[in-house]
Amino acid sequence: MTLREWIAGTDGEKLLITDSASNAARLIRRINRAGETVSLVNVTTLMHLAKERFLRQNAEKGREVRLRTADREACIGLVERILRASPEQYPFVPVESLCRKTADEILTNLDLIRQNVTTEAFSASGDPKTEQLKRLVRAYEAELETNGLYDGPALLAAGLRAVREENSGKNGIPTAALLWEEPSALERELLQAAAPGCLLLESEETEAERIWRFFRGYGIWNEPEYVLEDVCSRGIAFGDVRIVYASPEYEAPLAAAFGARGVPIRFTDGRSAAGADPVHLMLSVLDWAENGYRYEHLKPVMMDPAFAWPEGQESYGTPAEEFLRNIGGGIGWGRDRYDAFLQRQGGSPAFRTFLRDVTGVFRLPAPVRPAELFSRLLRFAETYAAKSEQTAGILPLLRRTGNDLEYAAPSAELTEAIRLARDVLKQLRIEEAEDEGSVAAGQLSGVEVLDRPYLYVVGLADRHSAASLTESPVLNDGERRRYFDREAGRIPLACERPEEQMETYLRSLSMAEAREIHVGCCSFDTVRQEPLSPSSLYLDLREKYGNGPEDSPAVTYPGILTEDTIVRTEDLWGDGTAPEGEERTPEEIPAVTRELTFSPSALDVLLSCPAEYHFKYVRGIHEEEYDVPDENAWLNAKEKGTFFHGIVQKYVEKLFIVTDSVSSQPDGDALESAFRAAVEETERKVPVAYPAAAEREREEIREAAERFLTELHREFSDPACPWRVLACETSFGMDGREPFRTTYRFDVPDEPDGSEEPEEEQEPAVLRTDEFRVNYRGIIDRVDGYEDDGVMHYRLVDYKTGSCETFRKYKLDRTTQHHIYAGAMSLSGTVDEFVYCFPFETWQEQGKIRITEFRDPISGADVRTGFREKDRTPRELMLDELFVRNRFRADTKNGGCAFCAYADICGARLKNPEKERGEA
Repeated sequence: MTLREWIAGTDGEKLLITDSASNAARLIRRINRAGETVSLVNVTTLMHLAKERFLRQNAEKGREVRLRTADREACIGLVERILRASPEQYPFVPVESLCRKTADEILTNLDLIRQNVTTEAFSASGDPKTEQLKRLVRAYEAELETNGLYDGPALLAAGLRAVREENSGKNGIPTAALLWEEPSALERELLQAAAPGCLLLESEETEAERIWRFFRGYGIWNEPEYVLEDVCSRGIAFGDVRIVYASPEYEAPLAAAFGARGVPIRFTDGRSAAGADPVHLMLSVLDWAENGYRYEHLKPVMMDPAFAWPEGQESYGTPAEEFLRNIGGGIGWGRDRYDAFLQRQGGSPAFRTFLRDVTGVFRLPAPVRPAELFSRLLRFAETYAAKSEQTAGILPLLRRTGNDLEYAAPSAELTEAIRLARDVLKQLRIEEAEDEGSVAAGQLSGVEVLDRPYLYVVGLADRHSAASLTESPVLNDGERRRYFDREAGRIPLACERPEEQMETYLRSLSMAEAREIHVGCCSFDTVRQEPLSPSSLYLDLREKYGNGPEDSPAVTYPGILTEDTIVRTEDLWGDGTAPEGEERTPEEIPAVTRELTFSPSALDVLLSCPAEYHFKYVRGIHEEEYDVPDENAWLNAKEKGTFFHGIVQKYVEKLFIVTDSVSSQPDGDALESAFRAAVEETERKVPVAYPAAAEREREEIREAAERFLTELHREFSDPACPWRVLACETSFGMDGREPFRTTYRFDVPDEPDGSEEPEEEQEPAVLRTDEFRVNYRGIIDRVDGYEDDGVMHYRLVDYKTGSCETFRKYKLDRTTQHHIYAGAMSLSGTVDEFVYCFPFETWQEQGKIRITEFRDPISGADVRTGFREKDRTPRELMLDELFVRNRFRADTKNGGCAFCAYADICGARLKNPEKERGEA
């Protein structure tokens, strides 16, 4: 019998027992929409029924009971605490493998034993493992009683005892049960005792005809874009759309994509709290601690948008400015470095207080109590998280989470407690009520009644649909079959989990009241950068409802980036749309001004491949570092260059600046002092893992610096040399200094749509006027100069650690560094030449590249005269293409960009077969 038939054939008040009250309510709403009025139906769950009977029985007997239910996390913490406290009593669990995941698996077995579904083999077994499990059950139940807690099995058992004592099952109210999951033995026993004449209803499946569509995306950011594109282009009402995803990984892409477009979306099963300001700040602090308290990992904490100085704290600037100012003092790597900094004078009161607070979070005695660590972390977040409605709303949830951690076992190592706190924060979820005017999104985790007309399923791939098999670390499948009676209750087996989950998905889809079901599958994971195979569910559905394997279109957009979530902007007349029928001349169209900022390296990436620039600088996707520690190496190329720069800067500032005469030989003491200072600074940033390799590289850099400075003394001691060193590490556009700024302004003509031939010699209509104000920033390694007839002449010098020949061959024609630096210094004088020095080259005459011609990197105009050959260059048009139309297209002229670190998440790889792609 179905729910509809039972309701129609039953008069008066009735009781429906279910394992999902929300799903039953949706089914009843569906019956109401069909024109059949449903009333007098009380819906309850078995757990709620047990709780109600238990409390009622105690109230009737005059006993006051304070019922505290324990959630799964608290119960796992209790199990872990027992095992850690007495490891000698439970040797079947190795201490080194004991973690919350292991405790979770053990708790599953304990619940089965407590629900009396064991076989005679379990009772009669003299196996040490079974005896330890029985002992663990007794210890666990004693812990529950001591703490006044009731977990699921304990509450069901208490409710069952109450029902049997009062014998109130025969109440005369028609009762039926609609259960999507097979009840456990204890649940079945309670159901039979509380409602002996209960009817078991069948799940209703909708018979409405529906349209099935299948699509495939290239990246988990791409599938939400498909949904957005389809919903918005077809004008589907947001309240008619439901999205289900197979993996929590899809929450962030969904929220980002829909939020960027301003489309309301609600996560009906809750959404991750990791994006909330206090939680995000707490995770940043934990990341800093997990990475050895390195100061570069402290930077994201202070530059986190959630970070704010507490009221009344006296600071010398914004948190970012404070960090950069004090890092200049060399805080370094490790907590001992922070202590040394605090012992010295310097830094604002706010920064010093912050440093004490953030290091104090982790100053805990061993063994570390996770609850104490979490409490300190929360106090830190309450102090330094920016105050907002979001902050106030998340704090009660965080406090409850901290209370649950009271049951977690102490950790022998601080790192274990840090990992636990991080995992707990990442699992936190914020509940949201369903909104009829918003897109509804939720994880497909149980059998759900999906009752919106348009259903989109995303994230169906092998890893996302949990196809991997896992064996319990406590009882494997064979032992579970032998010790537990499968006829007496539902016994979860590792080998059956994937199949059960597939059946759950299929049942949910079959019950969906949707006119259209769109099923997508991600074939490449752009987060982990690995290929994904379509899940069997996706393939089965496509085979059953699709038109064959070839009829599965790839997702495509105007931009070819697979990770593109940028909102495409419409063409505007100035700051608004031109009124209908009104024409404007170019002079009347206000310029649409956009301000951009580039460093030379960022501009080089942009001009080389806009797609790579988009990934790295717009989207902020970090390049994965796959470097394996090498016992033969200490520093990478960038770190090596910083080391060399440190030596030369300190030496040159002491002996070359503000002096009219330079000796012909280097000063050994000054060189030794500069070298030691650079060594100390570098070792703070890059700890020495292999002393022999570090010593070898230190000596190599020292020799290069000595060779370079010897040549510098020889040149500057020559009386005929006009140059004098004016400054080292001269910056512009940074630390409050003015940037080098250029402005590009041009009219953009309307593009023909191809519908009709344009008349000959007809001027295209001007669509808008764009003005780009481009700011450049950078740091010049060394500025040499002299004054002649009141005019300053400059020579700019930049040090490179690589090969001169390689730079000349592969990079010189693609770098804008010398053009930008020359433009910046031309504001105060004349730049005669720019010199790239390669101090690690053995032969000095082969280690220099001299440049005397400088052009604007965008317009091509001469930096010194302003003369330009063309009115508009392709690079100027590129600005409009990229920053107005948001078309960051990949540069495929090199055969698919096989050399690019982002090749795996760029659409160019999809347009170029592997055999046609060029090699790096």
